[in-house]
Amino acid sequence: MADLLERWGSASSPAVPELIPLLGTQAHIAAVNALAAIGPAAAEAAPVLEEMWHRPPEGLPEWSRRQSACALPWALWKIAGDAAAARAVADAAFAGAPRDVAWGYVADVGGHADTCTGRLRTLLDHRDDWTRVRAAHALFRVTGDPSGASETLYHEIYPITRGEYLPVRWAAARHLAEIGPAPEPVHWALRDILDSDRRHHVNTGWQAFAEDRELRDLAARLLADTENH
Repeated sequence: MADLLERWGSASSPAVPELIPLLGTQAHIAAVNALAAIGPAAAEAAPVLEEMWHRPPEGLPEWSRRQSACALPWALWKIAGDAAAARAVADAAFAGAPRDVAWGYVADVGGHADTCTGRLRTLLDHRDDWTRVRAAHALFRVTGDPSGASETLYHEIYPITRGEYLPVRWAAARHLAEIGPAPEPVHWALRDILDSDRRHHVNTGWQAFAEDRELRDLAARLLADTENH
């Protein structure tokens, strides 16, 4: 239920009284995410979130407890505009929060996480591809500077032209489309993706068609942005 309410965003505000009791339960993270998506209309949940941020609830699974270190201050910022909570997200991300979700929270708080710029840059050469890509996106969102982030992300695009398909490369393409125009040295790779007769996909069935279309749309957008600048 909470996942659906998250997708509905502020329209889910009547459900806030039902979401608050889910905090600290097995549905804890889903409830936090839904409340954050509702935003200021979930103001009555802010005191509970703040209390749990400073005094983590007992009995949560380990993964949920670690993710909460980022999720709770992030949600408090989304709901109450608490700048101190937003700044705390970056510290929590480097203090043991699961890396597969932490950088998404950091990216969302943007410039509030400017104290972690140097630490994010060190991750651009990390040997794990997901860590590199997520850190590059977070770095761009924090600094607004595309230079280092773009270079890291484009390294994930080149293998696509060789048919080396991984989900992380679609994520890199989405982040690049957010950043903006492609530099000249990358144009050949984007054109190769568009001109190829090969269907670009990771999954099978209907998802293969959707993935191919998405990647081609992203490549076309990057080239179009270049021509418009």
